[in-house]
Amino acid sequence: MSNQLSKRAFDDVSSSCSEEIKSNSTNKHLKNATIPKNKSIFQDLCIDIVLEIFRYLRPIDLLYSFSGFYAHLDALLEPYTHTLDFRFINKSYFQCLIQSLFPCFTNNLRVLRLSNAYTFGQISETLYKLDWSQINQLESLTFDLIEFDELSKYFLAIHPLLKHLWRLSLTFNEHDKFTEKLLIEQILIPTNQSQSLKNCFIIGITFDLSKLSGHKLNENLRELTLTLATINDLIILFRCVPHLEILTCTVLDSTYNENIDKIQSLDFLTILTLNIKTSILFKTLQKILIPHNNLKQVSLQAILHNEVK
Repeated sequence: MSNQLSKRAFDDVSSSCSEEIKSNSTNKHLKNATIPKNKSIFQDLCIDIVLEIFRYLRPIDLLYSFSGFYAHLDALLEPYTHTLDFRFINKSYFQCLIQSLFPCFTNNLRVLRLSNAYTFGQISETLYKLDWSQINQLESLTFDLIEFDELSKYFLAIHPLLKHLWRLSLTFNEHDKFTEKLLIEQILIPTNQSQSLKNCFIIGITFDLSKLSGHKLNENLRELTLTLATINDLIILFRCVPHLEILTCTVLDSTYNENIDKIQSLDFLTILTLNIKTSILFKTLQKILIPHNNLKQVSLQAILHNEVK
């Protein structure tokens, strides 16, 4: 019995000593530890780290995530406000972006890209909801897979407001005669020759320029990308747009009845990219290319054949 009491007393003392040692060790650790008085926040990050974070995000994601936090951060974001690219984003994200970004950055906007490919109706919604009169500095505009009704709305109510627009890119899902006619009237032979548009890229529409023979087309155009129905249309284009500097052209049919020996020389043309989908006589191709004396770069894709005697 005495041994049991002695053992119990020893266990109690041992347990008490162990707890005291742990307590002393903990207190000593707390005394030596440095407890921060203020927690670090995003504003404490140096500019280099913030800019490094920016490198991993799309400009449009940066603006949506960081704009409006504080003045210094807004100043770092300012260079990213010049371009808004809404392509490759889904419908719900687009709705958030259009509500939060457009009201804030329209004055700084220089480049705007819209697409119906990933967000159906994106172009239409933007055309109707955005106050385009506020985008007085817009210089470049892209519409991917734009519909005829949207294009009509744009040319009727919006295009005249964009006094500084010099680049317009349009892609279409399929060829449409009404769209072709509208583009010819509004871009190739516009009534307002004072417009600033110089570079135009049109993909998905095939142009028949036979009715334009003898007309002077838009003299402001310097770069043009388009698809033509025949070599005839290419000859007419050379004749009607003498100030072109860069031409990227796809020709679907190599037939022609225009005088190939009297092709208009484009004295300012320096870069020509030509893709002819059907076989063409080597001699005909020579006559198309030789008059343009100032060409510095030519990219050619064609099936050539010699004349059969």
